[in-house]
Amino acid sequence: MASELLAINNARDIKTDAKAGKNTLAVRYGLSFARSQIALQPALAYGLGMYWLYAGALYAALCPLLSLPFAAYLVKLVWTTDPSPLYNKYLAMSGVLHLAFGILLALPLAYSGGRISMRLSIALQAADMPSIPSINVSTVATRLRSV
Repeated sequence: MASELLAINNARDIKTDAKAGKNTLAVRYGLSFARSQIALQPALAYGLGMYWLYAGALYAALCPLLSLPFAAYLVKLVWTTDPSPLYNKYLAMSGVLHLAFGILLALPLAYSGGRISMRLSIALQAADMPSIPSINVSTVATRLRSV
C-alpha cells in the first residue's frame, strides 16, 4: 500500500518529471502503465491478505477488506482524471487507505495474541519450511541499550 503513494505521485508529476529528465516508471512507460500500477498495487495487497486464511487468522484476512470500497473509489478517480493538482487529494486519500488497511489488519492480529504465530509455525514445520523465530522484546531492548 505504501508504494501506492509513490505511484500516484509519479502519475501526477509525469509531465514535469519528463521535462526534468527524471526516469520514473510513469515517465518510462506512460500514464496507462502508471494507472495500471495504481490499480494493481491495492489488488495485490488485498489478494495477498488471503494468506492469513492459511495461517488460521480469518479476521486478519477479512477485516482489511472493509477498506476495499475506498480503494476501488480511489482507483476509479485516478483512472478518470488526468494528472493535475487534484492528484494531491488522491495522494492524501492513498495515505488514509494505507492507514485504514494497516489498522484493519493489525487489530485482529493483535487481538489473536500468539495463536496465529503458533499455528503458522506448526504449518511451516509440516511443510518442512523454516519457522519464524520468536523475538524476545526484552532481549532486543537490552542489546540495543548496549550498542
